[in-house]
Parts: sequence; C-alpha cells; structure tokens
Amino acid sequence: MYELAIFAGGMGSRLKNTESRPKPFVDINGKSLISRIICSFNNSGIFSSYHILTCCDDDNYSYILKNELPGYNINIYNEPKRSGRTGALKYFLNQNDSIKKFFVTNGDTLFSNICAKELKEGVEMNRKDLPITFLANPDPTRNDYLAFTNPNSNKLNNLQNSGLFYVSRKWLDKFVFISKHLKDIDHYLFSLKPPSISIQLSTSLYDAGTPERLKQIRELTK
Repeated sequence: MYELAIFAGGMGSRLKNTESRPKPFVDINGKSLISRIICSFNNSGIFSSYHILTCCDDDNYSYILKNELPGYNINIYNEPKRSGRTGALKYFLNQNDSIKKFFVTNGDTLFSNICAKELKEGVEMNRKDLPITFLANPDPTRNDYLAFTNPNSNKLNNLQNSGLFYVSRKWLDKFVFISKHLKDIDHYLFSLKPPSISIQLSTSLYDAGTPERLKQIRELTK
C-alpha cells in the first residue's frame, strides 16, 4: 500500500471571481473537489493514507474531510508560511520521518479511472531510486500544456504532465533540498540529470484551474 501527498496550499487566484473558496474546497455536485480527488485514488485500492499539504487552512480541511470522508486515513500538514510546492514537500517530510517514498498529486486535478496496475508497475520497475513522472491523455479543455513523447515510442503524441509523480526522500535530499533557493518541483523532475522516469497512464485528467474547466468537471460528475 502507498502514501499519497496532495498539494493543497495554493491561493486559487484564477477562480477568485467565480468561486468563494479555494479550488480544493469548491463544491462538485455535493462534494468538495479535494474529497473527489481522494476518492478517485482510493478507488484504485492501493493507497493506505493521504497527506494534505496546505498553508493556514488546516481547520477548513479538517472540517470538510471529517464530514465527507469519515474513516479515511487523512493527515493534514499546515505550513505556517507558504513556500511553494517544493517547500511544502520539505515541510511535510520534516514533520514525518517515517515516510521514505510516496506519490504526490495536485489538489486541483481530478483523474478518471485510475489504473492501479499502471502505478504499481511503474514503481516496481524503478530500481535506481529516481522519481517517476506520470503522463496522461491531455485535458480536453486545455491547449497550453507541454507535449511529451510517449516513453515507449519515438513519436510525439501530445501526452500531458499529469502532476502525479512518485518520489523518494533520498532523491529529494540529494538533488532538491540542497538548493538554497528552492525552485518549483517540476524544475527538478524534468530538468535534472539523471532525469525522472516517465510512464504513460491510460487515465484522463481534468484540471479545475479555470471557471470553464471547473464547469466541465461538474458536468462529468453528475
């Protein structure tokens, strides 16, 4: 069974004119987006616990998740000062010495039909302690994503960085946390040498980053 950390400390500025709450809290047909994200991963049957990486929102998360997902093993890490996604990972690991390897995803991206076999095979094939980045079929509401090559093909087929990755504390300590000024985690995942291992998922993803995309998610989850 695996651990999943969820980035949930953003300001949600792109939705501020249409929604009264940050993206993970927005209502998706009677349930918050963060709850739907956790449920989508929980349905795969391979995750044992979930870790919410946030900033100054622990009371809101505690209330929502207690009411919407009772019985789930959910831990909340409340960073006192917002430091970006890489800083949030560092704070999370400093608070939890027992976690050595874990999955990470974004708190505004919903996956459909997560395939447990694909995630497990990706982890099991990695013998060098490198991070694994998962590519997915593009969000149909976006045209601003970076196109990646299928890791099993030489053809460019417009796969999208899903924001989901698997990483070890050892790799983060060696290549990321040594930097005095931490850059966004994608910089380390896609720019460092040796590079991360990329794996294509069969799932589709939906980013709730704009009002238009959020509207589509609500239509899909009716």
